[in-house]
Amino acid sequence: MRLNIKDKPEKTDVYGIRLRISLKARLIQLRTEADEVGMDFPATIDDLMESVADELATRIKERKHAVNKTNPQAVNETLTEQPPILFTNGEATKAE
Repeated sequence: MRLNIKDKPEKTDVYGIRLRISLKARLIQLRTEADEVGMDFPATIDDLMESVADELATRIKERKHAVNKTNPQAVNETLTEQPPILFTNGEATKAE
């Protein structure tokens, strides 16, 4: 008999965020559709949020670095030069 042993997953908690009503409705619909085809919607969102957190951490670090410069204009330049984040197959990438 083959036995696949899996590590115990990290404990989870709930984190509420404000979303546009249309986005919330879309996510509710996608969760239903994901369940119908056997996808783990919460795990997928968890992975995506990890990518978002990594990207936010990078951008916050860049902004802090710009704020520490003596030129206050540098902060605005740093913010306007950032391309939007795109998600493809659970991976966050910057749009060109």
